[in-house]
Amino acid sequence: MEHIVSIPIFTRIYLIVTITISLLRIVLKLTNLKYILTSLKYLKLTKEGVINKFQFWRIFSNIFITRHLSYTFIIHLILIVRYFSSLETYFKNKRGTKVFYSFLLSLLILNAIIGLYLE
Repeated sequence: MEHIVSIPIFTRIYLIVTITISLLRIVLKLTNLKYILTSLKYLKLTKEGVINKFQFWRIFSNIFITRHLSYTFIIHLILIVRYFSSLETYFKNKRGTKVFYSFLLSLLILNAIIGLYLE
């Protein structure tokens, strides 16, 4: 628990939400709750959902969705914790939080552009 608290806040939120959604998908597949599994598809980024139905949460929730809970998923999380937390502490110590918030905003905009127009 002490290690989780030592991780910077945005990295910690990303880590917890990503693991929670991945474990939720595994539990729902094992219990055969097909209705809830189809409702998880509302988190996926689609052009029709964002532009036609104005479901803007899809831009944010797409960041947390992974394909499967596997070895590559664990390596992905280790790299995120290692590099994103160091980036977050660098921006916090050297530049201030405004630069970090603009960095997060640019990540969301890039995610929206890639997800919507290169679909």
